[in-house]
Amino acid sequence: AQFILVVIVPVRIVASFLRLTLAPNRPSIRLVSTDDWTARFISRNLTLIAGFVGAAMFLAEVINDAGTSGSGYLRFWAGFVVYVSLIAITTRARKGLTAIIKGDDGELTNGLEFMAAWWPAISIVAIVIQYFASQIALSSGAFDFSPAKGVSILAIIVLAPFLDTMWRGIAKHLVPPMQGDGPVAEAAHLMTRQSYVRVGRVVLFAVLILAALRLWGVKLQNLAAAGVGAKLAADLMSGLIVIVIGYLVWEIVNLWINRRLAADMPDSGEAAVAGGEGGGAGKTRMATVLPLMQISAQ
Repeated sequence: AQFILVVIVPVRIVASFLRLTLAPNRPSIRLVSTDDWTARFISRNLTLIAGFVGAAMFLAEVINDAGTSGSGYLRFWAGFVVYVSLIAITTRARKGLTAIIKGDDGELTNGLEFMAAWWPAISIVAIVIQYFASQIALSSGAFDFSPAKGVSILAIIVLAPFLDTMWRGIAKHLVPPMQGDGPVAEAAHLMTRQSYVRVGRVVLFAVLILAALRLWGVKLQNLAAAGVGAKLAADLMSGLIVIVIGYLVWEIVNLWINRRLAADMPDSGEAAVAGGEGGGAGKTRMATVLPLMQISAQ
């Protein structure tokens, strides 16, 4: 039962997620934008790593139950192999990972292009930092940290670009179709889609960061009750949370304005038929006032 729970189940979960997102053998239903080689390479190697991690954890428990030493050495070398393997996979598949983050929706912004170009290097640095931090935590015993938590944090780092790309695909279906007409309405509809993506991205990465901090045992209430340095860290984290909430509020207001513009912007034919009266005049005034509100908010 323990072997099934520790080895078989995690492998099946990882394999199912990779089949859902990368579809290595069926490019037509692939959720992310990448080439076939990258899809097969990442899917195969991450599944093998999941199986290796599960087998190492199971053997470590068997060694402990047998009352013999050696489980610590096994965990150390197994962790070393996993971290080195993830760095090697990220290095070899860096072009494919960049393509996954860029996507194929034709809405590549400068910020997204910058993040896509640097994400493989950023993830490698994060993996290295996580390795040394976990080794220090395990050897010193200062944190309530375990190899399973380290694996969970690695999963967050590795899966972040896939989750981001999946959310962008979901956002396409959440945005209602454009009802207005004209270049202003089209631009507003495009900005509406981008707002959906940005809001979801901020929420997604905030949840992932908070989950990683929680795995490390970092909590705001614990920091606030600790020493001066920890209180400073708590204040900084609280400030970041306020900034994130303020940004989300701004995006929601911006989203509402763009949706109204996309729906209420009259085309030239409608304005001519209305003759500046009734609904045509109301829509024209709305199309004049809303952009001013948007500029004021910015």
